[in-house]
Amino acid sequence: MPEPEPEQPALVIDDVTVTGSPVPGETLRVAATVENVGDLRGGRKVTLERDGESLETVEVEVDPRADRTVAFEYVVADREAGRTVRFAVDTENDREVFGVEVDGT
Repeated sequence: MPEPEPEQPALVIDDVTVTGSPVPGETLRVAATVENVGDLRGGRKVTLERDGESLETVEVEVDPRADRTVAFEYVVADREAGRTVRFAVDTENDREVFGVEVDGT
């Protein structure tokens, strides 16, 4: 990861965790830790995407050299049974892509 320019906010995704049952009709909770590795307080839009489609966007402000966790919820659709669903968390300048294997019925 490149070092940020001095005196600039730089928000990156430090960690993503998924909890909940990957079963149709159940809710998954996606928590993303967003870290500001820059020297100024900064804000960014953080978006949860599924298969390239934007699901939810929140605005987050993070102090310099600090982090914040943002949480999203997603209800697993029946049509996703037995497949791996591709998710991404995006901060406009960093992106974490991951898959969740949904149990078949």
